[in-house]
Amino acid sequence: MPLPDPIQVQRWVDRLKGGDRGAFRPLVDAFQGPLFGYLARFTGDRHAAEDLFQEVFLKVHQEIAGQTATGSFSGWVYSLAHNLAVDWLRRRGREELTATVPETPAGRLEGELALPGADPTRLAEAVRQLPEPQRAVVCLRVYGELSFAQIARILDAPLNTVLGRMRLATVALRRALTPGWMEARV
Repeated sequence: MPLPDPIQVQRWVDRLKGGDRGAFRPLVDAFQGPLFGYLARFTGDRHAAEDLFQEVFLKVHQEIAGQTATGSFSGWVYSLAHNLAVDWLRRRGREELTATVPETPAGRLEGELALPGADPTRLAEAVRQLPEPQRAVVCLRVYGELSFAQIARILDAPLNTVLGRMRLATVALRRALTPGWMEARV
């Protein structure tokens, strides 16, 4: 699901900053699909994603009046979400996550990673097995539909680092999903 229209988002933000509490619900609704999808994929836990989504918008509600961050509101929201998700993962530890996650928008992921015909279930599991920095880039790119420049700002990392993580993730996913992939390249 694509990000909400930035012009409309800014209108809601301006209304909210002006004290119009009625602007909060459409703002939350606009981010429900893309942000929840990102959180679900990144954490691998649907229930945690629901809790984190609520926590993100609780923070938005509490901090919107003083929010003067440069850049887009969407970038700020994804930064909040990412930081909360990383904290959740650290608290949770690296134990195996088994909760059901919404189905992968397989075509988008397959296209982004050049993995046509990959089994969506195996692909989702392979994404969950990526190291956190690589998984963050993949999830923000594919499920958050963010540009690499936006991802770099959210992760507070150089653009080339983000691109490198995506490349490493792509290689790892191909290796996990395509038996003999490396041998075929030699």
